[in-house]
Amino acid sequence: VEEVKLNWNKKELEDTCYNYYAHLFANFIAELIPEHSEKLTDYAKDIGMTPEIINKAILEKKKINHPTMGIDLGMTLYECRVVVATGYPSLMGHAASSLEKRRKAHGGGSRVNRILESLQVRSA
Repeated sequence: VEEVKLNWNKKELEDTCYNYYAHLFANFIAELIPEHSEKLTDYAKDIGMTPEIINKAILEKKKINHPTMGIDLGMTLYECRVVVATGYPSLMGHAASSLEKRRKAHGGGSRVNRILESLQVRSA
């Protein structure tokens, strides 16, 4: 077991996670709301609101607080990745090392190369 230092605070981590989720799958939930609202939990409806809020925030270049969840939305996927890479560099190093071993073992497939490249945080 290796000790890993976290440079995150709870609010930053929650905001980053929900911004990431909003980009990845919240649109699917948002599409369910018009026809199936009565079947969805309040939490699912809250998540379904995030795509609209995050898009507005990014267009207006500001953070917008979700009205019921207490999270700030407006991060791009790149910004989410930067928070993860800078807040948990040891984990990112382990992930890159593991992927590098896979790349060598499987002849360096393009998918693995893309993942390795995405783990490298470029300066803005």
